[in-house]
Amino acid sequence: MADQENDIIEIDDESLEEEVGGTIFLTDDEDNEVEVELLAIIETDDGKKYVVLLPVEDDDNEVIIMEVVEVEDDEALEAYIPVEDEEVLNDVFEIFRAEFEDVIEFED
Repeated sequence: MADQENDIIEIDDESLEEEVGGTIFLTDDEDNEVEVELLAIIETDDGKKYVVLLPVEDDDNEVIIMEVVEVEDDEALEAYIPVEDEEVLNDVFEIFRAEFEDVIEFED
């Protein structure tokens, strides 16, 4: 799947928590809408938040991890931006895996 653009979603922290398990739409870099399931919200020790997303129509079962950042002009808006740092991706995925090992069957 192509890298995701910065998708801006009007949502606050409480609403974001309520959306876990639901689906949202992201726009890829070719302006195609991609429906994804919001599997989890992960907050790291440094206070950053990440969303773990699963494309609905993708049989690969590979998750997308994006950082959640506030939009400067409107604190009710958040943007999801791709994570480029492989170490951060691995760290967030390991937190996700540890939190959901009893619920999700992970392949090694």
